[in-house]
Amino acid sequence: GAEEVEQEKPFVGPVGRYVASLCKEAGFNLEDCYRTNVFKYRPPENDIKRAAETGHTIEAGLEQLWGEIYACKPNVILLLGSTALKYVCGKDGIGKWRGSILPTQQGGFKTVSTYHPGSIITPRKGEAADASSAVFIKLDFVRAYEESHYPSIRTPHRILQIAKSDLDVYNFLESNRSRSICAVDIETIKSVPSCVGLAFQSSHSISIPLIPLPGIGGIEIVDHQLQEIWRLLGDFFETPGLKLVGHNFKFDEEKLIAPVGFLSPGNRKLYIDTMLLGHTLYCE
Repeated sequence: GAEEVEQEKPFVGPVGRYVASLCKEAGFNLEDCYRTNVFKYRPPENDIKRAAETGHTIEAGLEQLWGEIYACKPNVILLLGSTALKYVCGKDGIGKWRGSILPTQQGGFKTVSTYHPGSIITPRKGEAADASSAVFIKLDFVRAYEESHYPSIRTPHRILQIAKSDLDVYNFLESNRSRSICAVDIETIKSVPSCVGLAFQSSHSISIPLIPLPGIGGIEIVDHQLQEIWRLLGDFFETPGLKLVGHNFKFDEEKLIAPVGFLSPGNRKLYIDTMLLGHTLYCE
């Protein structure tokens, strides 16, 4: 931006002031952070796609950028926007990777990326600022601050299990017998549930085949074990006091009633629908 060029410092203009407020809201000060840019020249209309018009290229400045990073040895790098994500982590698609904890292409430094705050303050021509993006940016700043207290990459440990026998299903349900709230999701083939996913906690979920799926990931469960799986699930869904968490659960509930019969008509066990929660929180 113009003020950045005049003062020869990153993030001192309107976007910088917004970034400073985001930092403060997340619990730290922008002045305590080392700030830099992937591309250190102002392209026409601040459009990075026109970088070549400055007589410089992004690639030519990368050696200096990596020199800065190695000199700082940061616990975490907060990457603002798709350009920073691409050249520091080698990833495309800020909407896909924002909020994730990723290593840098060189040195294995820890990063957290987010949408560029400039997209909120000065959206491109024809683009409208997305109110939900502003919420995500705030959450990502908080995550970056939390990650700044140590250099190691500590990604969440999750078990994503596929049931390959009735014993797998029995052990999973038995180990969670004391829990009353369960997230449920189904996948269908021609409106018939082919598998059901269960999770009592964010660290462990199980996907349970309901009908023969030969060749799908090599899963082939013999008939008598499938029968036992259906019996176990039938008993589970009839558990008194069970509360179900779903996403657009009206669809799942109908299929769990008919054709599989795991839920009885009128036996309402829905506790929360996350799609309805999402629309309530972000009604825009």
